[in-house]
Amino acid sequence: NIAIMKENEDGSMTPVGGQVEGKVTNDVQQVKFLAFRRIQEGESVYFIAEYQYSSGELMSFNITARPTGLQQDLAIRFAHTLFSD
Repeated sequence: NIAIMKENEDGSMTPVGGQVEGKVTNDVQQVKFLAFRRIQEGESVYFIAEYQYSSGELMSFNITARPTGLQQDLAIRFAHTLFSD
């Protein structure tokens, strides 16, 4: 779940549309491209993607977001070990 937010002059945040794409890599370097869907609920805008993983697997995410009206991509990179219930 990714949301693109713009900081206003008063410090509050406003949701912004745009494009989000990315990929996820598991601990044995298998790459899966993420198919993000845009969701809009009232003024809220966010992007979601689904992927499969094995419990206890370290997943590394490389996401690129481009806010509407900007030419610059925003890179997001993080890793997390995921577990199933």
